[in-house]
Amino acid sequence: MKSISQSDGFTLLELILSLAIVALMVGLSLGGIRLGIMARDAGDNKAETHQRLRTIAQQLGQKIKSNYPVYIQKKDQTFARDEANLQAAKRSLAFQGGENFVRLVTFSPPLTGDPEHAPFAHETLIYQGELPKTGETGIILMEREIQGDNLFTYIEPDQPDSRFYMLSKDVKYLKFRYYQMEKIPKNELESQSNPSITHRGLWVDEIFNVSARQLTEAEIERNKRLGIQGDDAISLPRAIEISIGLTEQPIGEEEAVVAYAPPIIIPLNSGMEFALPAREAEDAAN
Repeated sequence: MKSISQSDGFTLLELILSLAIVALMVGLSLGGIRLGIMARDAGDNKAETHQRLRTIAQQLGQKIKSNYPVYIQKKDQTFARDEANLQAAKRSLAFQGGENFVRLVTFSPPLTGDPEHAPFAHETLIYQGELPKTGETGIILMEREIQGDNLFTYIEPDQPDSRFYMLSKDVKYLKFRYYQMEKIPKNELESQSNPSITHRGLWVDEIFNVSARQLTEAEIERNKRLGIQGDDAISLPRAIEISIGLTEQPIGEEEAVVAYAPPIIIPLNSGMEFALPAREAEDAAN
């Protein structure tokens, strides 16, 4: 009978070490798979967020590019409608812009309402805030058909002509800036190499009809440079810059982060000559 040597097979210690190595290898493999899945989900989440940013930018750009300089006529409330009375009527531009909203008249197709009976032109308000019906926060688009004298009047959320639409939720940041032309001061104009360049551009944070409040000295000086005459006059910007930040959906126990898109500059092709302030009479004579 053949005797069994003690060196044949595994000892208990070797078996335990082998099982431990196998368990470690399986754990590392599962950890690598989990890490790969998390990286894939994070990449998909980031790609989806940037796709949402691009979609929002395209929708806002389509609305803003179709802006057109429409005036609001403020007539004298008298029975006499002679030519002098009509010429004395005040006109104001149907455009308002702030840091987190812009209100304008656009000719692009509306996103709300019946597409078969879409109006030729409508008023649009884009802002960051709450949706009136649900209270959800995000980038809100308001569209209102121009009927009678309702242009740039107070917006009633309950009225059927005011339609609100949620463009995007989870919006952390929305800011507008406006590029306007200003007249170069005479002292700077004399010192520059090319005196034929009489205007330059600047970025401003807001464009308002300022007749309802008292102007500061800085605003009066800026209006003179912009060629703005009268309390009700504002100048249409040459371009609008949009900055957007969205909150990414957290994965697992990670904290939510904000994804920012590069600032988008949308040129206003309509009303280009109108956007440039008119020269004064003495400048035109020269």
